[in-house]
Amino acid sequence: MTPLSKMVTVSLNTGVGECMELMRTHQIRHLPVMATETGEDRNQALQNLKSVAERGEASARKQFTPYKAKLKDAFGDDEGMQAFAALSADPDAYVKDPRPLVQRAATAAAKLKLAEERLAAVSEQNVAMQARTPIGCHA
Repeated sequence: MTPLSKMVTVSLNTGVGECMELMRTHQIRHLPVMATETGEDRNQALQNLKSVAERGEASARKQFTPYKAKLKDAFGDDEGMQAFAALSADPDAYVKDPRPLVQRAATAAAKLKLAEERLAAVSEQNVAMQARTPIGCHA
């Protein structure tokens, strides 16, 4: 791990050009974005994380939802709905299914499940941070 004294970081307000220059100058590929200790920057960072997680979840849901109609079309209404429900509940059980449509649906369902877990974790972290430092209070 990089010692704290040698770590190169930027704040939320650092521009992309400056970030690229720092990365080139220090010959690094990753540049941590650190929120300052003011409540406003911390809240902004948490909102940004939550926003990214929400977009990821929405994108994964958008990819998985069409499989409901595809499964109903392929297997009939009842069996298709049962397959969709089963995939939603446990996508990992169907990743190796011999039917390509079910495999693709299982992959999309697994991505959705992961995105939902990320969103829940970020929301939980957001609540924990809000509880520790009320909005408007500065450390």
